[in-house]
Amino acid sequence: MLDSLQLPAPTRTLPATPDAVTMVPVNRVEVQNSRERNNKIFNDIVENIRAIGLKKPITVTQRPTDDGEPSYLLVCGEGRLNAFRILGQSHIPALVVDVGDEDAFIMSLAENIARRGYSWRAMWPI
Repeated sequence: MLDSLQLPAPTRTLPATPDAVTMVPVNRVEVQNSRERNNKIFNDIVENIRAIGLKKPITVTQRPTDDGEPSYLLVCGEGRLNAFRILGQSHIPALVVDVGDEDAFIMSLAENIARRGYSWRAMWPI
């Protein structure tokens, strides 16, 4: 039955998965949609990173600049980035993906939804 199901062709291609983690300067990462965070949760993130290090790199996309130095737009990991800044770190491990602003926003939104554990019914009540 499913063998005969015809799906429409994808209208977008997914970004390639980065081959490696890159160390990016924290002062060259711009946060597109900054959000307020619960202070206790943020302090826990800072203390966990201080104690055991970063478990998951942030995700960024590179953007052109006038000065010739790479600049990055944050896709996922604002809490981790801010924790590195608080801890006085100059660089942070990152996965660099090649996506446009719209896809970066969608990826960021998807991570936030997944982290909060929303069901589709909570997002789109019928």
